[in-house]
Amino acid sequence: MPTDNDTIISTLFPSASDNTNIPCKVFIDDLIVKYKDDRVAVKTLTRVFFNQCVETFGIPPSVLRLTPKGASESISLSKAIDKMNKGLLCSLILQTSNHLEKSDPTQALQQVILELQDNIDDCSSNEEDEKGKKLFAYGVPFNTKELDVRNNTHDTSQLGSKSFPAVALAKKLEVFFNEYASTSKTTTTTKKEKTMTFDVNKANDKVVAMAMAMAKHDIEDGLDTIEKCVQKRLDKALQEYGNKHTLTSEERVSLKASVDLTMPTYTEEDIDRIFAENQDDAREYLPSDVEPKDDKSNEPSKQPVKPVKIDKPELKPAVESMLSQMTSGVVTDIEELLQTKSQLAELQSSSENLKKELSTLRSRSFAAQAASTGEAKVDGKKLKYEVVMRKASDIFRNPRSGRKITQLDFEIPTLIWKDDEGKVVRHPMCPDTNVNYQFRASHLIKFLTAYLLGKNVWLHGHTGTGKTTLPEQVASLIGLPLFPLNLDSQLERADLTGQTNLIEQNGTTITKFVEGILPTSMVLPCFLVLDEIDAGKPDILFAIQRATEGKGLLLTEDGGRLVKPHPLFRFVATANSRGQGDEHGVYAGVRPMNGALLNRFGTFIEIDYMTPEEESALLEREYKLPKDITKNLVEFAKLCRKAFKSGETSVPVSPRDTTAVAEFYTHYSAVLTTKTQAIEYAIDNAILSRCPIDNRQRVVELASRCFADCKFTN
Repeated sequence: MPTDNDTIISTLFPSASDNTNIPCKVFIDDLIVKYKDDRVAVKTLTRVFFNQCVETFGIPPSVLRLTPKGASESISLSKAIDKMNKGLLCSLILQTSNHLEKSDPTQALQQVILELQDNIDDCSSNEEDEKGKKLFAYGVPFNTKELDVRNNTHDTSQLGSKSFPAVALAKKLEVFFNEYASTSKTTTTTKKEKTMTFDVNKANDKVVAMAMAMAKHDIEDGLDTIEKCVQKRLDKALQEYGNKHTLTSEERVSLKASVDLTMPTYTEEDIDRIFAENQDDAREYLPSDVEPKDDKSNEPSKQPVKPVKIDKPELKPAVESMLSQMTSGVVTDIEELLQTKSQLAELQSSSENLKKELSTLRSRSFAAQAASTGEAKVDGKKLKYEVVMRKASDIFRNPRSGRKITQLDFEIPTLIWKDDEGKVVRHPMCPDTNVNYQFRASHLIKFLTAYLLGKNVWLHGHTGTGKTTLPEQVASLIGLPLFPLNLDSQLERADLTGQTNLIEQNGTTITKFVEGILPTSMVLPCFLVLDEIDAGKPDILFAIQRATEGKGLLLTEDGGRLVKPHPLFRFVATANSRGQGDEHGVYAGVRPMNGALLNRFGTFIEIDYMTPEEESALLEREYKLPKDITKNLVEFAKLCRKAFKSGETSVPVSPRDTTAVAEFYTHYSAVLTTKTQAIEYAIDNAILSRCPIDNRQRVVELASRCFADCKFTN
């Protein structure tokens, strides 16, 4: 059972003046001083301290790496902590607190890391840890009298302004509290009491690998970034690892603190490497790819509640006598008690079912209501449609595994179109389906929820990320027509709303109003995609703004006719910005949007480039590229995108470009002599030839780094 935060704070920090913030001084005086002679406890507290610094002060986790003297590679602070003696750990926290008082938090930690790596080494004369290994020795500034907590000569009088939020700190210290403070443990632990086989750094990596395995489906579905998907599974992985290896309470506390400190410092590449190195241990935690036979197979089976019968009636008098004594005569009949229990179990089961039904009904009450049938004119012919509610998880599956995306377990309106003869047809404006398109669960959850609830959607991101493709592929699978409208500088209000034209009819010239794309599409169940909306002209955007309210469009050009929107009509805007202007400095013509217009888009979704795993799977599946070519091409695209985002180049290598390279390579590999020549020609055709002169050299450098055998010319 979780421990109350107030109990943790009041017990661990008795000198704290309130339960809202814990100053660094109190952290040292109440915790570090108390546990200074228990190295395991101090290691844990040190990791918690730095983890809380990163979270509270917004310090980049990458700061927490150092390169000790004589070492060829850097190590994480967490691994360095595991090799520090008690004195250095205590001094490190105090020195960090001193720097936090005097300078910017990020600069303070950078300074401490520099001081640490310049003044520690593997000294053979230093004390040993629990396994007999030599610990880091340390020198100035960490061995000064003012920082010597172990001998009580330290000085915390200058500390005061920096503090941690008490609630956040309590959550990180809950496991520590349960092990140390709530059990009245002694603070001194001898070496014999320690487990000789536990290595917190190896255990740390195995836990991360296990969490990566557990998050496999979430990562494949694109539910979130790899780092965040793994982060969500860490607690379960920690529990599984602790149980499997029968870790002691102290080892569990130490391992959790290590994982909490190191995880924010890991990049996607770090996690992939850790998983590759520990996949034998993590393989058993990979989720099954077997599709359940029906939607209810994943739910726990509920057995009908059976009445409890008394098999040994001879014991009934004795039991009832005991019940009467225990309850002061309130309960005297065992059969009545058992019957009441059965009734309560039935009520509880019924209550759970009612909760689920109520939740579903509540969700449907917010959904846009549409007629079950309707018709539309297409090229002079009438097409009839039927609205069919289907589960989104039955429609949108992971193309890599064929699995259902479980987070899409809700119904959405879909359309079935029929011609005059009753044959099922496809609306001509319904986009073609790309069977290899890689949906991301995080995008679908937001997009389909907005569609269900009648909200307009704003999709933003860099060029080539697939902002327009997302609504196209959604529309293709649910049978919705899609009308694209590019808001370029040549678009006029008449193109949007319509205009009055002079026409000949029966020998007489008459005027006739011809609708523009806006009123034409608004009366249909469809998506109207406003492409590059943040580059649109103000007068055009004001015409659109009224229609985005959902109350209809008043056509003054047609005698004030009011066009009411269809219940399944949705605006989908695509943009390179969030509507606040060009945030990246590379998109000419992007303007800040009117706040009133932005407010009419209920859902904003950021569309980023595909992950390397997604892009690799796409290229291998659709173009059958060799694995080495795919790996190098994806890495090249990744480096180019990074250079583009940082402003080094103006050449974003989008998935369109990588697929173009794949197409060119497939052709060239059949007609040219070598594979090397084929890749040189393919990359030159698709990417290098369109690079500006001032960018080409940098892009060539990146291409040469990934394709070492190729020779690209500037």
